[in-house]
This record gives sequence, structure tokens and C-alpha cells, in this order.
Amino acid sequence: MNGDTHVRSLALWLVLLAAAATAGDRDPAAYVVVDGVSIPEPLTGAPGDAARGAAVAADPARGGCLACHRGAAALDGVGSRLDAGRLRLMVVNYALVDPGVAKPAYYDIPDADGHDDAAPLPETRLTAGDVEDVVAWLATLTE
Repeated sequence: MNGDTHVRSLALWLVLLAAAATAGDRDPAAYVVVDGVSIPEPLTGAPGDAARGAAVAADPARGGCLACHRGAAALDGVGSRLDAGRLRLMVVNYALVDPGVAKPAYYDIPDADGHDDAAPLPETRLTAGDVEDVVAWLATLTE
């Protein structure tokens, strides 16, 4: 292999690696729901950032949480009522908490049988980092 071919191969490898890394954040990783009420382990190795979480919650093109969570469905005090594991499950897929509520899953994986029985994903679902950011923000809402 000459030097030019080697450089092209390396460049292609780097592009594919970057694409895989980006896609990997969009492809939900497995998580464990404990007792049907909590995902106690974070979806990422890094703690969430509350400021970024507030931005995701306010952005209608991403989480858009605040479009519905006003008035009767306000999030006031949610951080003092629920722990991070419960908040995480509610963001990931609220249908696992209360199947009767029509709320989309924002981060989900198909069931073992290959069928996704969750509420439909929004057009742009959240990344694992987005979920952790939103959980960090929700945890600050203690009043």
C-alpha cells in the first residue's frame, strides 16, 4: 500500500468511526428498569448538566417538555418528590410507568421479541446525554 492509499484508508476509517460514534448516541443502549418504577443507573458515564437539560426541555424540536408541562401538568417540585431513577424512567418511556397515559417515549429500545410496544417516538428522540441532562434539570426543581 502506498502512502496516498494509506492516507485515504485512514481518512475513511476516521469518518466511519465518527459516524458510528454519532449514531451510537442516537441508538438507545440497554437499561434496566427496577420494580417497574426506576432506571437507577445513568444511561451515560457522565453526569447530566442541568442547564443543558433546561434547554432540551424548552426546545420544541428536541424534548419540548414545557409544551405540555404547564398548568395542571406543571413540573413544580418534581425534584423533591422523585429520585433520579424514577425521573429517568419517566423521560425514557412514561408508558412503562403508566400505560394509560398518551405520552411518547423519548428514548427506548425494542422489546426482546423485536417489537417496540412503547408509545411512538417523537420525530427526533433524545440521546442518552440529553436524557441525563433533562434528569439533572428535573432534579433541581425542588420548589
